[in-house]
Amino acid sequence: MKPISHSLYRKGKGAATFGFSLPPEDFKTGTFFISVAEPLQNDGEKFNWDQKITIALSVDEVGKLLLSLGGVQQDFFHDRNMGTSKQGESATIMRIRPSDDNKVLFLNLSKKNGDQIQKGPAIVISKADAIVLKSLMTAAIPRMLGWT
Repeated sequence: MKPISHSLYRKGKGAATFGFSLPPEDFKTGTFFISVAEPLQNDGEKFNWDQKITIALSVDEVGKLLLSLGGVQQDFFHDRNMGTSKQGESATIMRIRPSDDNKVLFLNLSKKNGDQIQKGPAIVISKADAIVLKSLMTAAIPRMLGWT
């Protein structure tokens, strides 16, 4: 059975999709994906998935993400050119932080290409959303490792 994704839609604000891939035969682990999209300007109920920002997380980073869903701010920085002469030219950044009153979490993704920065929408994650996401991620980890 193919894993499916789970989405959070915030009318007029943005949307986020959470999903994972099973480990391919030539890799040891699968990948957890988070994508965010802005609402289309003329329709707050539809989202511009063509301009989405996606970050791919390792199993270890999913653990860090689970910690953040408990209310601990976490930052993720992915530079696919790390260690090369093109380091810093292209990166994806994700931050999850609790609100000041600790009632919700904010998920922010941005992407850097050269001098241009594309900022994704701030996705509000309620405590109920966090419970669902924790459950889904906890179930995904063994599958990402190929244990089931």
